Amino acid sequence: MPDTSSIKISTELKYRLNSLKVHPRETYNDLIGRLVSHASCITMHTACLQLPRICVKVL
Repeated sequence: MPDTSSIKISTELKYRLNSLKVHPRETYNDLIGRLVSHASCITMHTACLQLPRICVKVL
């Protein structure tokens, strides 16, 4: 088994992470790895792809 570490996160962040899981049994390790890979991909392509931000107010 690979080495592991513990990190402290707020309860709110834990709820936010849970909402991003693709499956209820997805591990936090897999979830965070997927998010980091996605962020790395976006960072590499930021120079050539700038998307406008859209704000929506729900009534």
